[in-house]
Amino acid sequence: MLAKKLLSLCIMAVASLLGLFGVSAFLGSFFTLFEGDDHVAGYEKFIGPGIGACVGLLMIYAAWKLLRKGITLSKQSKGDSVTQSRLLYVSGGFAIILPTAMIMLVLKKVPLELLFRPLLAIIGNLLSTFEAIPSLLIWGFFIALGLHMLAWGVAMRIGFRRSRWLSFLMCIPFLYPFCLIDMGLKRHKPVILPFCIHLLAILTWYGGGFLAKSTEVTSLEARMQALDEQGESLNIATLYPSEPTDPENNIWDHPYLVMLARAGQSDTEGEGQRARELMDAQYEALELPKCPGASFEYEYPEGQGVPIYRSLERLYSLALCVNFESSPAVDSADPPASIETLLEQLDPLFDPTGQDLEQLREALDRPEDVYPFDWKEGPGMLLPQLSKLKMFSIYACLSATHHAYRGNGDASYLDCRLALRLAETGDWDGMINRLVQAAQISYLMVGIHAAQDRHSWNEAQWNAMLASLETFNMVQHAPEILRKERALLFPWLKAGINGDPFGKLSTLYLLGSGAGTLDGSGLSPLPPVYRSLAGPHLQAWYARQLSLMLEALSQRIAQWEDLVQQAEQQPWSRFLPAAFDESEEQDGLLARMWLSSMGNGFRKLFRAHVLMNICRVSMHLERYYLHHQAYPANLEELVPAWIPKIPLDPMNRAPFKYKRLGGDGFEIYSVGWNGRDDQGISSKSGGYFLEGLPDDLLWRVEGSSVKLPILKETIDDPKIDIEMMKRYGLLPMGDEEDPRIPDKQAE
Repeated sequence: MLAKKLLSLCIMAVASLLGLFGVSAFLGSFFTLFEGDDHVAGYEKFIGPGIGACVGLLMIYAAWKLLRKGITLSKQSKGDSVTQSRLLYVSGGFAIILPTAMIMLVLKKVPLELLFRPLLAIIGNLLSTFEAIPSLLIWGFFIALGLHMLAWGVAMRIGFRRSRWLSFLMCIPFLYPFCLIDMGLKRHKPVILPFCIHLLAILTWYGGGFLAKSTEVTSLEARMQALDEQGESLNIATLYPSEPTDPENNIWDHPYLVMLARAGQSDTEGEGQRARELMDAQYEALELPKCPGASFEYEYPEGQGVPIYRSLERLYSLALCVNFESSPAVDSADPPASIETLLEQLDPLFDPTGQDLEQLREALDRPEDVYPFDWKEGPGMLLPQLSKLKMFSIYACLSATHHAYRGNGDASYLDCRLALRLAETGDWDGMINRLVQAAQISYLMVGIHAAQDRHSWNEAQWNAMLASLETFNMVQHAPEILRKERALLFPWLKAGINGDPFGKLSTLYLLGSGAGTLDGSGLSPLPPVYRSLAGPHLQAWYARQLSLMLEALSQRIAQWEDLVQQAEQQPWSRFLPAAFDESEEQDGLLARMWLSSMGNGFRKLFRAHVLMNICRVSMHLERYYLHHQAYPANLEELVPAWIPKIPLDPMNRAPFKYKRLGGDGFEIYSVGWNGRDDQGISSKSGGYFLEGLPDDLLWRVEGSSVKLPILKETIDDPKIDIEMMKRYGLLPMGDEEDPRIPDKQAE
């Protein structure tokens, strides 16, 4: 009898805790949704005491029932049976109290809020995208909820007939399962009805989930078939050649670059892993020195704009890094005292006869460019060639800058041509590829700027460089970038329908925010309890999100095709900033997350395009200088001998702002995204659509008046905000008076 009672009480305790878990998570989701994440921490403080109160109520109720039963039996018994019954129920009471106390002690050490956070996030996101939830899930939820409420009401009516005290306990949501199971274990026949209603609600819940998943998957496949019939492929492998026609003519099969091709394969134990381990040593000769944790700041005249490209400043920072690498002590490396000293310090770095540069040029001279991408990995595929191509470009451009200031114009031009060829290599319309390409062209413009400072190239070289730069158009790539990214991302996302959608969502969020890794390492998978309770429902909702994403992307591709045409006629500052951030609730969660990251990428690409336009105009000015030994007084003097018409700033569709500086210097700038002339001045953050901040894009050539950069002085012993460090756990209590704090901070 006692064993049966103890077993029933244990079952009731588990059921009650599950009830508390559900109610608390449901209430917590509303804290998250309506009051923000800052209020969740305050809510979580009540989870532990809530569970403790639940266990305490169960303990009191169990002890009271055992005591009352013992008293009743003792009154009905005689002799030794009285002592036996009392001993039996006293020991039973202790058997309940002791495990309960142990459970409460263990719960105090468990971070219970960690069990609730995933469910809070899921429910909050589902409620925030209510319009994107499949209708079958909504109907199934409300029908199941109505059946559960009906069963609750029936059970309360049955309990009221038996005991008003029991009916009162049943009004408390997390004690209701306890009371229902208690009545069931006592074989109270009327309780079968609420049990059956609850079972019907559970079947409705799971049946609705599976039906909704089937319906949404069918709808998704129909949408995919419609896109395929329109010629819009969702398979990235069909949009890019997988094999070169002749390996002997392929850049990536050249002995110098083949290691990068192998490193892009995802095998973890084969030659791909070995190539990733060895490639840093393979290309060490083309990696320039770095200063760990160093950030150099330079002084500029008050009231003047800071140009985007400062080629001599790049060489100065590189010389400081060389000094740091040879002697890490801070006071032992003196900065260069003159431009000649600066160039002499960098001479050993840029050897024009180096074997690595020759092998790189030989590889890039091959006519075919087919990289063996591992498409099956989706956004987690390895792209080691991009970082190395960027590294090669940095070396080539700084080498060109060094040669230009040395007066070696031909060597400078050859290095810039190499950088240009590197920017063309591995060309495909993935967003990350286009961003790296924009960075490579940005470094190329450092070399071009240095050649203008020293007037190092002849007219034929300037004409050839101009013709090559005309082939780059970042704006025209926007629709194709969306198509390629959709084909790359969608198959990987679609695999989450029959798996764990939560993992895909987490990886996509981290990729879009820049906080995660491409392989999604370190992410917490959806706990099994959630998969068992709402697995098909999450998968149905996820399939609906995929359908909405395909629809939203089709609309955005058509929209960007129109925007590209408008960009040729209308000022960018009036309509493009809004297009970068445009996403709506009906697009679904997946589309909004993905379009946000695409918008950030498009901002950078369009800005790079404006800088290329400025660079082209500056090259026409340099051609003018070669013939007249002076720059024109205004841009109108370039027409029509050097250019057919005055170049316009895409930001406001007005001529670029131009000013001649002496005989061999000039300034030219764009008004930036705010469309306002800020006299060539830009904020430190570059503007980026922040109202009130200047964001002009300035190109300045100083010519013979160029001077060595002036490094800002730094404070050796900065003051420490003790309160802030303690608040964020960076400093233990009691260390305020520690005289070694500056030394600790330096470490």
